[in-house]
Amino acid sequence: MAVGAALSSSVAVAASPWLGGSRPISLSVTAPGSLPPGAILNDAGWSLGFRLEARDWLGYQEVRERFQTSPTGDPGEDFEVLILEDPDDCLDLSHTGTVRGPLNNSCPGGADELFIRFALDGNESPGDMDRNCVNSDQAEALFDVASTDLQSQGGTVPFDQANKSYVLIDDFGPRLAPVGPNTGGINATGAVFDCYGYGVNDDLPSLVVMADIGGSQFVDTDLTFKPGRTRNMAGLVSGVGSELIDNMNRTAIVAELDVTDRMLDPLIFVDLGALTIGTVFPIVDPEFSYRIEDGAVQTVSLSGSFTEGELLAEIQDRVTGFYSVVIRAVVVEGAAPAFIDDMDGDGRFTGRDVAMSGYTLLSNQARVRVRILPRELQNVEEDGYECPSNLIYADLNSDGLNGGCLDGDGSSRSIRSVPR
Repeated sequence: MAVGAALSSSVAVAASPWLGGSRPISLSVTAPGSLPPGAILNDAGWSLGFRLEARDWLGYQEVRERFQTSPTGDPGEDFEVLILEDPDDCLDLSHTGTVRGPLNNSCPGGADELFIRFALDGNESPGDMDRNCVNSDQAEALFDVASTDLQSQGGTVPFDQANKSYVLIDDFGPRLAPVGPNTGGINATGAVFDCYGYGVNDDLPSLVVMADIGGSQFVDTDLTFKPGRTRNMAGLVSGVGSELIDNMNRTAIVAELDVTDRMLDPLIFVDLGALTIGTVFPIVDPEFSYRIEDGAVQTVSLSGSFTEGELLAEIQDRVTGFYSVVIRAVVVEGAAPAFIDDMDGDGRFTGRDVAMSGYTLLSNQARVRVRILPRELQNVEEDGYECPSNLIYADLNSDGLNGGCLDGDGSSRSIRSVPR
């Protein structure tokens, strides 16, 4: 444990300045850093960094319960707490878990400390066993909802309350496919307990990260979108660490979110009709339809003869280009919401919406805007087979034909994204 210099058993703690309206935590986005005007990022392969700096911290307590057993028989956890406020000047952290030592007091007024709970964890990614989340309240909620659990498929979970969206596609035959980035397991039975996915982060449960794009949105299997609601991206944080004391006597929690494929990409639906694997190219006067996110369906009729590569270039020219994503984050008291609703109806998801939902904000809102140019749509594998990796094949005109991934003949290797 490390305790702030102003704290002792016999000296009263001065009133914290944030009680008058400021917040106990200063939240900032530390990565991708200060981007110059016009800077462009790929849609994956970089990190979002968050720094939660305590303005007037009182203590830092490590809680070690891994080899203990709770009254219910569950194994314990290892975690830390950053103490922010103690109104009665009597530190009692017994309510944070099993605590030994000088902070396990029995205070006359009971435990009243304000603290942030977190766990040091440097390896969060899909499919990697996370042994520090075996007893977390948030752990099981990070498992992906199975498509069979959705109401539209006979289950009990409404699509606008699920932590994963599925849509009906037809690339290698009709099937329900998940949208967005690769996340956690299907369920707790026989799945890797990786504690990684949309929702409340198991290592830093007070963090809220909002970016209303791609898999953060709610879309049902029939492409029906739920407006005014987005998923908390904090469950995608890949690592949590801490800075005990810096040269200004400040303590900070640091979190890093690795941006992976399809995490910040828009959902692009394409209907190729009868065009699918086995189509013989060139073809004459092809037609296709596309839809970006919940926008209107656009139908394109081409004239002339087209190779597969030329057709993919026509699709790419219409669905790709620069786009901006605004990412906002706040810290709340206790566990954050898994979903955020647009409570004020302004079309954005902000800290104000979180507060209006009944959560107490412990930080300012941190915000960053990134400008992105997607990488090539096509994914050329070693055997020469090509499939546009960003496209979601769907029946947009209700004719029973979805089209699907095309059988590449090598010509699409020459496609290049032209900045515009």
